[in-house]
This record gives sequence, C-alpha cells and structure tokens, in this order.
Amino acid sequence: MKKILSLAIIAMMLMAMASPFALAEETTVAGTPRSQTLVVEGLDGVISNPGQSNAYMTGTNFSRGLHQLVYSNLWEMDTIKGEQIPDLAAEMPIPLNDDYTSFSIKLTEGIKWSDGEDFDAEDVVFTFNELLRLQDSLPSGASLAQIVESVEYVDKYELIINTVDSRPRLSEDLGVTVWGNGYRIIPEHYWKDHDLTTDMHEFPIGTGPYTLTDYDANGYWFLYTLREDAEFSDIGVLTGKVPKPQYVLFTAYGTEERKTMAMLNNEVDILCDISPEAWEVLMAGNPNVACWLPEYPYGCFDDPCERGMMINCDVEPFNQIGVRWAMALSLDIVQVSMDTFSGQMRVSPLCMPPTTFMNEAFHQEMRQQLIDYTWEDGYQPFDKDYALKLQETLVSEGYDIVADMTEEELVDLFGIGWWKYDTAKAEELMIEAGCERDAEGFWCYNGERISFEIICPSGFETQSERLSYACQSQWYEFGFDVTVQASEASFYNSADDTGDYTVGSYWPSCGVMKDLYSQLRGWHTDYYTPSGTVTSGSPARFQSERLDAILDEMAPLPSSDERTYELSKEALMVMADEAAWLPMFGTSKLVPTNSTYWTNYPDSENPYNGPWWWWSCFKFIMVEFEPAAV
Repeated sequence: MKKILSLAIIAMMLMAMASPFALAEETTVAGTPRSQTLVVEGLDGVISNPGQSNAYMTGTNFSRGLHQLVYSNLWEMDTIKGEQIPDLAAEMPIPLNDDYTSFSIKLTEGIKWSDGEDFDAEDVVFTFNELLRLQDSLPSGASLAQIVESVEYVDKYELIINTVDSRPRLSEDLGVTVWGNGYRIIPEHYWKDHDLTTDMHEFPIGTGPYTLTDYDANGYWFLYTLREDAEFSDIGVLTGKVPKPQYVLFTAYGTEERKTMAMLNNEVDILCDISPEAWEVLMAGNPNVACWLPEYPYGCFDDPCERGMMINCDVEPFNQIGVRWAMALSLDIVQVSMDTFSGQMRVSPLCMPPTTFMNEAFHQEMRQQLIDYTWEDGYQPFDKDYALKLQETLVSEGYDIVADMTEEELVDLFGIGWWKYDTAKAEELMIEAGCERDAEGFWCYNGERISFEIICPSGFETQSERLSYACQSQWYEFGFDVTVQASEASFYNSADDTGDYTVGSYWPSCGVMKDLYSQLRGWHTDYYTPSGTVTSGSPARFQSERLDAILDEMAPLPSSDERTYELSKEALMVMADEAAWLPMFGTSKLVPTNSTYWTNYPDSENPYNGPWWWWSCFKFIMVEFEPAAV
C-alpha cells in the first residue's frame, strides 16, 4: 500500500525509530502514576476557559471529560443499537394521557452525588424549575421552556413532567440522542445557594464515576480521579462495575506530529482523531496500537455525525438554491475524498450520516430514488458510480486491497454515490441566479466579487479541517474567491451558534434512529433566527415550507409509528432537493488505541460499543477496560 507522508512526519518517525521507545515517564504531566492513569486526547484541543465547569453556563466545554465522566442525563444513547437507554431515569417515560402531555418519570435508586448526597427526584425537579426560572438568561432554559410546562414532585424516586404540547418523544427531547446533548441534572443541595448564571462551578459535583481534581491553568490538561464510592455513581449502580483506571487525564497535544509522537512513546492511550498518514506512522512505529478495523480502511465509519459544508442561507447569493447546487456540482467528490482522507470515508448525499445502521435504513433504501431524481429541466444530478471511480483512483495510488472488490462491496464500503461533477451545469445555475464572471474569471453578484471564507477547526476535528482545504481549492478553480479560516474551538463554535460565517466545515446532521424527527426538528422555520443571533435550531438559517409541513406531520407521532420512517425519508429528499446544506461524508474516525497500559478497547472484532471517547457514553465503555501486564 502506498504511503503518503509529509517530511515532518517522516522525520518524526525516524526519530522514534532511532531510539527504541521505552515506556513513557513513570508519572504523567499531572503527577499521577502512569500505570494507574488512562490518558485520552482532548477532542477540542486547548480549552480557553479551563476553570468553567458549570453545566449550563454558555461556553462550558464538555468533551474534555465533563459529560463523559462527571455529569449524567436521564437517558443515554446506545449508538450501536440505535436506541436510548435509561441512566438517571430507571425506565423510559410513562405517558399519563393519550395526547402525550403528561409523563411519569421513575428514577434509578441508589445513586449518590460525588459529595455523598443522595440523588433523587428533588434534584431533577430543581434542575428543570431552575432552568425554567432562568429561561431569559440561559439558552438551555429558553429551549426547555418550549418543551416543559411544569414539573411535579411525587416521591423520592418519581416525578411528573407536564409538557407545553404533545411530546411523544420526551426521552429524546430531554435526554441524549447524539454526542451528549441533553439536560444534565444538577444537585439541588448545591445550586439552591449558588447562581447558575455566574458560578463557574470549578470542581463540579456529579453523579458520574469520576471527579475533576486538577487542571492546567492554560487549558492543556484536565485530571479526573475515580470516586472512592464509585459503586454509587450512575454507571456503578447501572452496571455493577467500577472503572479500573484510578485516574483519567484528558490532554491536548496540539499538532498531529506531537500527538503521534506521544502515542509512539506510549504517553497516551487513546487519540480522538488522526489522519491516514499519521496512522501509517503509528502502525510502523508501535506494535501496541490498533484502530477499529485491522486492515484498510482501518477507521470506524459509524460516528453518528456527517461532515460537509454548511452554507449560510441568509447570505446573498447563497440564499438561492441554484447557487448552493452550483457549489455541489463544481466539486469532484472523488478528489475531495482523496485530498481529505485518502479515500477512507463513506460518501453521503443525504442529511444523515451513513453509519452501518443508517446506511441500511436510509441510504441503500433511497439509492434508486436518488438515481431517478430529476429536475424540472430533465437534468439528473446524482452520480451512482462514485464507489467505482474511487476504486479506480485508489488502485492507481497503490491501494491494491480494493482492486478485487465487487461493485456491491464497494458501494457498501464507500457509499451509494454523490452529486455529479459537472462544472458546465454549475455555471449555468450561477448565471440563472444572476451571477457573472469578472475579467479575472471570478464570480460576481450585484457587481461585487463573491468572496468568502470557509471557517473550519484548527488542530482538532481533523476530517473537517482537511475537508475545508479540499473544497476550497476546487471552488477557487471554479471561480469563487474563497479562502480558509482555521479557527480555535471557542471562535469556531461561537460562529456556528450565531451564524457569523458564510460557509463552514461543520456537521449539523447527526442521527442514530429510524425516526429522524428529534434530529431534524431544529430545521423547522419555527427555530429560525437571523444571522448574528444565537439559534437553538438550524445554524444554516435554512427555511423550507415543504420541510415544515413534513415535520409538523411527524411531531404528534410516537417513534413506534411506522409512518415516522416514511416521513423521515421524505424530509431527507426535501433537504437534498433544496440543498439545505452540502453533506459529503460520514465521519471516518481513525481513533488509535494503545494497549501498553490498558486493554479491551472496543473494535470491529469486539464491538460492545463504538470508539466514541468524546461522547457522554464513554463511561459505559470505560468499565470494560482492563490493565495490561506492564
């Protein structure tokens, strides 16, 4: 297999091979024994406000261990099965009436807060009432007020939630469906005497198995220590197991070269995301590293979020569907895939990730519909031969492992297809939208050159970062005056929230269930706010009467109603037809693990969970880790 390595990575590899990489230092950067510490790369890099751990204060970063190890939700997500599971709640909500506006919530008994106090219904009632009281001050309070009318205490382990309108999917409204979003329950005995809008809650009280005990003042690392009473944490009570690592250290490494070197030297056990080139170096330099798959394409395609280009529909001329389609048809998606991740991704034209579950439920099911999809002028924009074209390119690059795959195998692995690479049709659409080229060949609108930046992550979320540059080069060649603005996490996330961007490399469509209502309802026009204001819905500022009608029909249906599946497919076709955004690839995660200190990580041969270290379900994974014989 051909290896494409930068000079910097080659030099790093030679350095590592020049001196046999003995075990890392006996203590970590936080001063803990290395053999007792699980070291995890922080998803979002350096955190600019490391002392802020308040679950509801704007700007709190959760992926650095808070929602994985400290905070808990009423319901969690099993991403392998595509269904919710109880956590702080003992079971799913029990409807008390036929219109789904009142529910009994039974809580898991025996859980304690990390300071020893009992977790009970008073905490849940307090959390929701406090958010409702502060709805004018906290975004989470404002969004909760659209769902919950009132909360009633019944007894220590039961409460009643009354909703504003029919909510047949209440567990999805209030619990985790993707990543860790949801309403994290907070302790009444602490917050009744503290201000939820101003208290940073530096060392938070939680129901998870670990507590935050130390952090770097510059935001590079965060240390979590196993609770002495971890058997009374939510995961301890739910599974009867306690995690083996005494400490968990989330740390940022900066450049890819640095984190690759750290794993070569056994200084880190889990990386969140690396490039194919870095993975080649790790395979060559450390026999203890592994990825989800033991061979090409190595990574896991089942991260439930989809990467692509989000276009601000408030900004002219991108508010025109034709311009957004021109941006799609001016991309050679095979070349984009190669430039981004050496082809190691599954393509998707639909606004849902092509995970194994979703690929079977939606993408494969809708493939013929996409092949037949025709515009009013008779044009058919779908290219069903993407996988075959990618195979040809990969073989020419030396990836012989895919040479003998059948078309069916290729489509299953690399995706059902994408939109055609047709610059002539793209040019026609631009002209129809009122655009014209200037003397230098750049597109102009209303007499001004169309200039914009693609905002993307810098030093984290590798696939999204590299995808930006792959698209930028082709769009520039087509005639858009476009550059890339690589941004650190706080600025990047803020632009997403407020719509202060033109094009962004984001992932606004995530999902793991056949009923897509909870994932798509934020695209309803009811959630629209103009750019420059914080939104609780679609950051693309997309509006569609056709999509609204479908979502309105879905809203009163329970997930068990088979009609929700048919309506979900209709919604996906509308979003594709109107180019709500440009979904491109499911997230291909190269998430290396190092078995020098810890073993029994999930992988394709032992898929008890996915490799989602940055999701709130991490604590369910951690109880399975075993210490290695060092």
